[in-house]
Amino acid sequence: MAVLQTLVKLSLEFRHLVIAAAILLVAAGAVLLPKARIDALPEFGAPVVEVQTEALGLSTGEVESLVTINLEEILTATPFLKSIHSKSVPGMASVLLTFEPGMDPMKARQMVQERLTMAWALPNVSKPPTMLQPKSAAGRAMIVGLSSKTVSLIDMSVLARWTMTPKLLSVPGVANVAIWGQRARQLQVQIEPQRLESAGISLDEAIESAGDSLWVSPLSYLEASVLGSGGWIDTPNQRLGIQHVQPISKASDLTKVAVPSSALRLGDVAEVVEGHPPLIGDAMINGQPGLILVVEKLPNVDTKAVVAGVEAALAELSQGMPGIDVDASLYRASDYVDSALANLVRMVTAAMVVVSVALFLSLTPVGAASIAVVAIVLSYVAALVALYFSSPIFNLIHLAGLAAALSLVVDTAVVAAEAIGRRLRADGGRPVAAPLFDAIGEIGKPMIYAAVIGLLAVAPILGLDGETAAFFRPLAQAYGVTVAAAMVVVLLAAPALAMVFFRSGSAAGNRSEPVVARLFGAAYGRLLGKFSATTGPAYAIVGLGALALLAATPALKWSPSPSFDEGTVRVSFKAAPGASLPAMIRTMARLESEVRAIDGVSSVAGHLGRAITGDQVTGIESGQLWIGLDERGNRAAALSQIRNTMEGFADLEVKVEGYLASTAGRIFADAGEPVVVRIEGAETAVLEEQAKLVAARIAAIDGINSVRLDKNAFSPEIEVKVDVAEAAARGLKPGDIRRAAATVFAGLEVGNLFEQQKVFDVVVWGTPNARSSIADVENLLIETPDRPHTRLGDIAEVRMVPQLSTIERDGVTRSMDVHASVAGRSVTAVAEDVAAELKKVQLPFEYHAYVRGEYAESRAAMLQVTLFAASAAVLIFFLLQAALQSWRLATGMFLSLMAVSGGVAAILVAVTGTVSVGALAGLLAVLGLALRNGLVLASRVDQTGEGDESWPDLVAAAARERFAPMLTSTLVTCLAFLPAVVMGSAAGLEILHPMAWVVIAGAVISVLINLFVLPAMMLHSGPVSRRLGGVAHASQ
Repeated sequence: MAVLQTLVKLSLEFRHLVIAAAILLVAAGAVLLPKARIDALPEFGAPVVEVQTEALGLSTGEVESLVTINLEEILTATPFLKSIHSKSVPGMASVLLTFEPGMDPMKARQMVQERLTMAWALPNVSKPPTMLQPKSAAGRAMIVGLSSKTVSLIDMSVLARWTMTPKLLSVPGVANVAIWGQRARQLQVQIEPQRLESAGISLDEAIESAGDSLWVSPLSYLEASVLGSGGWIDTPNQRLGIQHVQPISKASDLTKVAVPSSALRLGDVAEVVEGHPPLIGDAMINGQPGLILVVEKLPNVDTKAVVAGVEAALAELSQGMPGIDVDASLYRASDYVDSALANLVRMVTAAMVVVSVALFLSLTPVGAASIAVVAIVLSYVAALVALYFSSPIFNLIHLAGLAAALSLVVDTAVVAAEAIGRRLRADGGRPVAAPLFDAIGEIGKPMIYAAVIGLLAVAPILGLDGETAAFFRPLAQAYGVTVAAAMVVVLLAAPALAMVFFRSGSAAGNRSEPVVARLFGAAYGRLLGKFSATTGPAYAIVGLGALALLAATPALKWSPSPSFDEGTVRVSFKAAPGASLPAMIRTMARLESEVRAIDGVSSVAGHLGRAITGDQVTGIESGQLWIGLDERGNRAAALSQIRNTMEGFADLEVKVEGYLASTAGRIFADAGEPVVVRIEGAETAVLEEQAKLVAARIAAIDGINSVRLDKNAFSPEIEVKVDVAEAAARGLKPGDIRRAAATVFAGLEVGNLFEQQKVFDVVVWGTPNARSSIADVENLLIETPDRPHTRLGDIAEVRMVPQLSTIERDGVTRSMDVHASVAGRSVTAVAEDVAAELKKVQLPFEYHAYVRGEYAESRAAMLQVTLFAASAAVLIFFLLQAALQSWRLATGMFLSLMAVSGGVAAILVAVTGTVSVGALAGLLAVLGLALRNGLVLASRVDQTGEGDESWPDLVAAAARERFAPMLTSTLVTCLAFLPAVVMGSAAGLEILHPMAWVVIAGAVISVLINLFVLPAMMLHSGPVSRRLGGVAHASQ
């Protein structure tokens, strides 16, 4: 009490400084908030580092054995590593390292880089491992399309790789630029073994001719592996450097190179052309071949600034890109942010107008309404400024927290303004300062109790771990900051504002009650008298509400990520493993053609496979379409037609979703079956066999409802197995045969050309006709030491076999999971029986099985959240008892809060059956409003007991006095959320729209309980000790 009195006294004595500080706060908000960094989602990703290694030409199994396993061995000893997961696909290995929560990402990258210094020990079959830049949880910031009718795809690729990519990477906030459809320029010496044999030239001589004609070669057995310097000469007056100019820059130059030990030229024995490597991915823009540049951003950077920087860089580059169409509108993350901000500004503006009008109509005198409006504005400006300095970036989850605090902010402002106005009307003859002391003293302590209890309501968020905690932490942060800001504003700014809006005696002439009290006060008094005649109805309602909460909570399902109103739809599709690039290009063209015909679709871009340093680790059989929707059209109808169109492609696995929704969906993904048995070992066939054995064993355990096994995807592959004896008879070794075949079918890099700040490869490769079928593999001529050639099919078995299209490894080993659902018994008991049964299973050497701990970890996390929630509930109950000094009344108020929650839960079950982030935030807002109104009501009962009135008369008088401000704050809160209801689930309002419905429904339930049920319980609970009383004013 003394603290409150001191704060009020300081506010009044230094009111000019307080007003000046408020003005400075608003000015600071006007200057700082437009500079705030904004994104749709928080940075909820775990600390991860991804290492990718390109090994073009290797099969999935070879990538695993030659690259992935060796990388895992190097990286698995990295300190503070939580898990290591690898994925091997044709031509590339990806190793994802997840670190313990709280790990500094920069330190994690440093430790991984230190481990990668040992990568020199890897077999020389791949490019050096590349550690990808850290990326935002939202991932892609922009997709840029390049197409042209006059510029070749190779020339566009050179431009994109050597000019555009460095420029875009220099934009602040850009983490990575990946190019889909890139066709890196190469000079290719295309050979045919038959032609070489006819000319009497060996394959090694062709390689030597091409490699040694260049300045630099990666082949250590060639002379070009050592470049040598030009040197210089010293004259009497000058030192003159010697520079050799590379005479080879195009295919025609390379044709003139001499072949060793022959009068022939390279062009006489091979086709020398300009080409590109085998494609690992391709792209299409609005039905035309092209390139797609995917721009990813760093964590905690402003999306709008990154996109604006990329667009500015593209504008600068456009002068040097004649004939190339650049489409920067295929996907821009800032488009959603811009739409969301525009909608939020409209909603907030409408809400402020409606709230201001409602306050000026409801509160008397006008100065009281002015105080309430200014207090609400100051509270949110202070909260936003505090978040600007304490949070790296604003997002929609912050917005949910700010909105959840709205009911407390509005109620705090209304309660303070009403108390000040009422005290001034009652004590109009005294100086203004005296009623202000009484008003703030009247409301201060219950408001502080309510604020503390409100903050405890978000305590369960502190029990969350990992990505879920990072996702929801902004909600708790914004809520807590806003509630604290509202308290500070009311205790410090409201008294100073009252001295500005009121003069001594200025309210004395206006003794009229608020409009709500005049119109409905008498009727409310009569209804309350009838309702509170007995305790039965009150406790019945509270009991039914509490039971409704207990019954409805298990029936509610957690809603997936909100359906963000994005202007771009992503369609992910996947064909059967082994599909060829031409087949996938035809498929993508069909998809694009049908989607472009849909009304409301403005653009369609698609990419297949993967890109170097890209975010897709997949084979050529997978792809994505990015579909732009016309903002003036019916997006919902267009999305429905897109889904219907995709259903017509029964031979594809198709998923239609928004990019933001799929990103946030990681948080809300279903955990799957509760019992999972993992079998680890080296061979997939053995793993499948043992998984079937384990599945049969555990299926008989009591409580196991169903069992399923993971499925592996296989694709056809040409297998070549050399007959060592046959090869030896011809003087050949297996390694010689593989290298010769690899040169023809995969290509061999023999050197590099350096020109105009660009680097181009020179490769020796088979002609397209020599590598188009399995027969070409069998008929490949292999040179023997004495120069005659032999068919590969004569010295090796060549056959088609099924091989894994993708190999994923967890914890540096292959594995297969057996999933089991549970019914009729507790999961813990069933898991224990499964573990016991596994001990009886005899597995092959180096194989083992265990029950995975994800369910246990999930259960522990849920237990931790439950513990936090239970602790918060207990603390809330004891705080209520401390505030009310009555166990019975504290129990009644606690049950009334449960009743409010039960009413909201019952409505959710009846309407949607799900609970979302918005619904939870709305419930938080409703509980804050109910709690504040209940405590202030109890406070007024205590404070009015100064005469000889009976306890029932005191309760009835306090209830009638609180009727107007309680109804006003509820009405204003509902009106504040009304624009979110009217505007629907537009961009930026996807969380606020369901939240608004919950707040409005819950506020109605809350005000009815506080106006009727709580007074009835207080009426029959007996007098309350004076612990919520006010602060005496200065004259006392």
